[in-house]
Amino acid sequence: MTSYENSTVYCEGGDYDCVPAGLGRAQTMVFLGLAFTEVLRAYTVRHFTEPVFARMLSNGYMQLAACMSVILTVLVSNVPVIMDDIFGFEYIPWYQWFVVGAVAVNNAFWGEILKAYLRRKDRAQARWDHMKSGFEEILLEIRHVRHHVERLEAGGAHRGLKRE
Repeated sequence: MTSYENSTVYCEGGDYDCVPAGLGRAQTMVFLGLAFTEVLRAYTVRHFTEPVFARMLSNGYMQLAACMSVILTVLVSNVPVIMDDIFGFEYIPWYQWFVVGAVAVNNAFWGEILKAYLRRKDRAQARWDHMKSGFEEILLEIRHVRHHVERLEAGGAHRGLKRE
C-alpha cells in the first residue's frame, strides 16, 4: 500500500514526508499569485474609469517598479537559498506558472469590467444632466417669453384705455 513518486511528490502511507513539499508549493503559488496580481493591479487602478491600456507606458517610474517587482519575485521563488531557507518555498512546474498568470489576469479582467460599467453609468448620468440643464434653459426661455408677452399685453391694454 505504500507508494512514492518523486516527480509529482505523490505519497500514500508510510513515512514519506510529502506534506512540507505540498505546503511549500502552495505557499509559492499564493505568493506568486499575489505578487503578480498586485503588479497588474497597479496598472488597473491608475485611473478610476479609463481603460488599462490608456497611456499605459506614460509613467517610466511605474514601468521600472513593475519590472523590478517581477524580477525580484522570480528571484525569490527560484534562488535555492532564498526560496528554501528563508521563505520555505518549493519549485513549481511550468504549468503552475500559467495558473499564477491566469489568476493575475483574471483579477485585472474583472477590474476592467467594473471600470467599463462605471464608465457606462457615468455617461448615462452625464446625458441625464445635460438633458436636465436643457430643460432648465427651456423653462427659463419660456419665463422670459411669458414676461415679455405680459408686458406687451399690459402696455397694449394701457394704451387702449387712453384712446377710449
